Amino acid sequence: VGVLLREVQAAYEGVELPELPVQYADYAVWQREWLTGEVLAEQLDYWRTALDGAPPVLDLPTDRPRPAVPTHRGAQLLDALDPDLVTRLTEIARERGATLFNVVHSVLAAVLARRAGQADVVIGVPVAGRSRVETEALIGFFVNTLPLRTRVADEESFAGLLDRVSRSSVEALSHQDVPFERLVDELGVPRDHSRNPLFQVMLAFQNAPRTTSGPSGLRMEELALEETTAKFDLMLLAQETDSGRLSLALEYSTDVFVESSVRGVLDDVVRGCRLVAGGAGVRVRELTAVSEAERSLLLEEWNATDRADELACLVSRVREHALASPDAVAVSDDAGEVSYAELVGRASRLSGVLLAAGVGADDRVVYAGGRGVDAVIAFLGVLGAGGAYVPVDVRAPLARQADMLADSGARYVVAERGHEAEAQSIAAAAGTGALVLVVPGAGDALSELVPVRGGGDDLAYVIYTSGSTGRPKGAMVHRAGMNNHLLAKVDDLALTGADVLVQNAALTFDISVWQMVAALVVGGRTAVYGDSTASDATGLFTRADRDRVSVLEVVPSLLRATLDAWDTAPELVPELPCLRLLVVTGETLPPDLCARWFERFPGIDIVNAYGPTECSDDVTHAHLTATTPMVRPHIPIGRAVRNTRLYVLDPSLRPVPVGVPGELFVGGAGVGRGYLDDAARTAGAFVPDPFGSVPGARLYRTGDLVRYLPDGELEFLGRRDHQVKVRGQRIELGEVENALRGLDGVSDAVVLARPDAAGATALVAYAVTGADPTALRTALGRLLPEAMVPAVIVPLDTMPLTPNGKVDRATLPDADLTTERAPYRAPVTLDERLLAELFAEVLGVEQVGLDDDFFALGGHSLLATRLAARIRSDFGVQLPLRTLFENPEVGALASEIAVLAAQRGDEGRTEGVESLLSEIENLSDEEVAALLADMGEEPAGGPGTQHSADPVGAAHAPAPGSAPETRPTGRR
Repeated sequence: VGVLLREVQAAYEGVELPELPVQYADYAVWQREWLTGEVLAEQLDYWRTALDGAPPVLDLPTDRPRPAVPTHRGAQLLDALDPDLVTRLTEIARERGATLFNVVHSVLAAVLARRAGQADVVIGVPVAGRSRVETEALIGFFVNTLPLRTRVADEESFAGLLDRVSRSSVEALSHQDVPFERLVDELGVPRDHSRNPLFQVMLAFQNAPRTTSGPSGLRMEELALEETTAKFDLMLLAQETDSGRLSLALEYSTDVFVESSVRGVLDDVVRGCRLVAGGAGVRVRELTAVSEAERSLLLEEWNATDRADELACLVSRVREHALASPDAVAVSDDAGEVSYAELVGRASRLSGVLLAAGVGADDRVVYAGGRGVDAVIAFLGVLGAGGAYVPVDVRAPLARQADMLADSGARYVVAERGHEAEAQSIAAAAGTGALVLVVPGAGDALSELVPVRGGGDDLAYVIYTSGSTGRPKGAMVHRAGMNNHLLAKVDDLALTGADVLVQNAALTFDISVWQMVAALVVGGRTAVYGDSTASDATGLFTRADRDRVSVLEVVPSLLRATLDAWDTAPELVPELPCLRLLVVTGETLPPDLCARWFERFPGIDIVNAYGPTECSDDVTHAHLTATTPMVRPHIPIGRAVRNTRLYVLDPSLRPVPVGVPGELFVGGAGVGRGYLDDAARTAGAFVPDPFGSVPGARLYRTGDLVRYLPDGELEFLGRRDHQVKVRGQRIELGEVENALRGLDGVSDAVVLARPDAAGATALVAYAVTGADPTALRTALGRLLPEAMVPAVIVPLDTMPLTPNGKVDRATLPDADLTTERAPYRAPVTLDERLLAELFAEVLGVEQVGLDDDFFALGGHSLLATRLAARIRSDFGVQLPLRTLFENPEVGALASEIAVLAAQRGDEGRTEGVESLLSEIENLSDEEVAALLADMGEEPAGGPGTQHSADPVGAAHAPAPGSAPETRPTGRR
């Protein structure tokens, strides 16, 4: 290095630089004098109008939970546009009176809008700031950052988008003199330490000439450096090269993105530029459509699930096993067990009774009974007669059961043995004249079985699901779909005749169907557990251990309760030597549950299953092992099962790119027939399949938000109709729940969105914990952005559960969103008094005490920004906003301000005032006026006037006209 420096010094020795017409100090004075009054007001008015209503964040899908404070670790991906392409884009720009920068900006805006699902995006753009000739050769910092807003419409032409971007760029450049930090303060932008204000993506376009030679033959060469930092979520650096290429470098934050996701963004930009080069008339929707290669991947490769083998008839398959192994145990329950011969014989006897009563294809037959051998016989008996099985919840009120019977249109009710009277009561309450039959206690001989009725398109069963209108919906599933799902379970769970499966779900829960009969498809055994065992968190696994169960299915809520119980009572943990698979379904599976399970049973894999009732149960399976990484906020729900196709689509039913959220649509054999006697709702949920080759095929729109991961698995994100936004930011409640569950002392958590007293959206958390809720909120504040921290945490002893074992959110207690304030304790020091006044002024409350919490009194990030600005002005200290979040009480914050003041050398600034305040505290207004007069001071309003003096602010306020430092990153 020393040699190099000497060579450079020798090369420049004797070289005289020309005299500069102005110095940087001249520019600073000019800017301070010019950017005031009407000029400043006009520039600020422009930005207020331009950014009015702009989204506060660009909600790009991330791969990792966003940290509360970014680390700024990053990486960079590279690509380039060839010279011919650049030439064509430049020509198109010139034809529209635009620039190459405008073209790249327009393409990037379209790509970001597509991936974020927003039609309104803001992109930060750095500008050189050398708008005067005198500054072109001047050494000094002039760079500013402009937040350029773009509205993107799918159906418009790229030419229209380019024209609009070009106009807005010209307007913005003519108002570029307001420093970015000043603009943020003036607009009152809520500060969030996890994100840059106003924009999170930057576009930097470099087209300045580069000198590669110096005096005396000195040659300079530009060397590429590996980028390991990121100032924003994404930053696209475009640079024109001497060869005519446009190099592209996409810098990204590794806090929130993985390389494959960012590569997709860069590929989209490059592909978009190539499409634009073909003509500016291309539609934006074409510009942002997935590539042909990705379309093939999404629609075909990941949906290559066709299987030729089939299960033509479930009843016939079970009968085959009965003929081969008549004495093998088929089903057991709390009362005993039945062999295959007895099972099919009694089911055949019921089929005969139903046929004699007049049951035909698609006739609904209600089963009124609990889990057990009789339920399995009823199911097979109804199918054997060609009818459709309809379970009712015998634990529900009589009126509810009667309503379901009437709504189903069933003319027959099959009662569990010994419960005929209850079934008669249901039929009588329904008033439909339904005939009540009873599960037979004896059966037909294997040589005299009733011929099986029913084909693949006939109804297999109708399961009622909850409806958003309050009226249950009867989801109709045909036999072909049910049989395909049963084979999917056989394939994906590797079921054999040696397996023992548990039937523990409520009969009105769609998973009960496969639990009852999947083992019977392969000649295995179904172990039916009654309510007392099925709902017992530890008893269920103890019983499964005793029964040598190999496959057990649970909902996450029950699994959490089990793991919690085992933590407190290790002696209750069974060995489970026969259990091969734990199937988890019904709710989102949190990563922490998987980790806790594998800590105890690393050799027992988990299958995360997902599926809507409208589609013959599960349509995806995700196989998890002890080595599966648990780094994502959500456990994947896996890939499509056999003969099933899955599409992640936007509102226009177009495939979205990998990694981008969209609504899940299901196609293929599993799609049901719709809702019973409800054509309107069926038409809304079952839509024509635009991707299939089968005439008349339909897709079921699940209403669930998912996204494809780069490996082809799906990640469940939540309900489309239950998106939560808090102060403009989309919040994934599952992410907050996962963070809360990760805190010490919290065993389970549910987060809901509730309206607060002001009508805004507030997050309310319910936690099974004995910990202090305030301490939990503080801990969450260290992990999550402020908008994601629940306003209230309600401690619970246990989570309320539905009969199906899911969390019963409807019965969670109401949360009090009004805050109980601490007992008033008067501020003492001058800093504390001034700060309490500022709290009261900003929050609009009458009085604030020493122990009052800014956020507990209704403060949020927007008000925190205002308060911090006032503190900086009135106290003359540069208070980091995070200090307020970490010290929200008046007393604690006053102490932090005193520390900052001491660092500036102002620790004695209030001693005289403190003494004066102590002296005059008990004086009347007249005595105060007289005392001030003796000191040579006259109150501005005359004797008796009330004052809110600001001696500190007067002494330490910034000089008039001074502007905050501006940095090229646009971040304060």
